Amino acid sequence: MSRLFLKPEYRQMLTDIFDKYCPKAEIWAYGSRLNGDAHSGSDLDLVVRNFNSDGVYLFELKEILSDSDIPFIVDINEYQYLPKSFQEEIEKDYEIIYPISKS
Repeated sequence: MSRLFLKPEYRQMLTDIFDKYCPKAEIWAYGSRLNGDAHSGSDLDLVVRNFNSDGVYLFELKEILSDSDIPFIVDINEYQYLPKSFQEEIEKDYEIIYPISKS
């Protein structure tokens, strides 16, 4: 069961965007929406692994997310470009949100 504080309709919007623009990526959520410190206006912190976007760059994906009907900021970064210390912090508490597990 997901610990992510995110309404199902917003999760579906994200899935639809990722299906269209980066279907080969693995995307992790971390931060306040995962650890219980979030409120409805909290941003959603994401890292993308194995981006392999088939034509869209990360800055374009950020713009697509910003222009979507998701009513809060979605902050997404490429995992491999984050400092090692930040990667280690994320690895302590994250949830894979894409692709959605079939189990």
